[in-house]
Amino acid sequence: AAAGVSDLPPGVSAVAVTASAAAASLILPQIAQAAVGVGVGTAADGLSTRIGTRTTRRALQVVSGVGPALVLVALTRPGVATAGTEGLEQLLLPPAVLFGAAQTLSALSLGAVSVSHLDVASPPRAG
Repeated sequence: AAAGVSDLPPGVSAVAVTASAAAASLILPQIAQAAVGVGVGTAADGLSTRIGTRTTRRALQVVSGVGPALVLVALTRPGVATAGTEGLEQLLLPPAVLFGAAQTLSALSLGAVSVSHLDVASPPRAG
């Protein structure tokens, strides 16, 4: 039998999406992630002068790993990832926005483990 709308899991309905809407939903998280990536360097520099380089990097790495994981776990709750309104009534943001937020949170690692190799020339400042 050919796959059709009736082959979707219970509670999931087909959703018509235009190509431009699909493209926008794919590029917006990338833009947000880039913006956070640029800003996290300055924020990490300021934070490291207050709480230290090691603590700053550990905190950013924990948030960049655990934050997206928590968002993705929340998205697996029954009713959340469905296209129907019954799951979305419980959310403040649609699942696509939450998924984008998870992706954006991962950019915080740019102020953590992603800069460790830059400290090779400056061992006293290494975290």
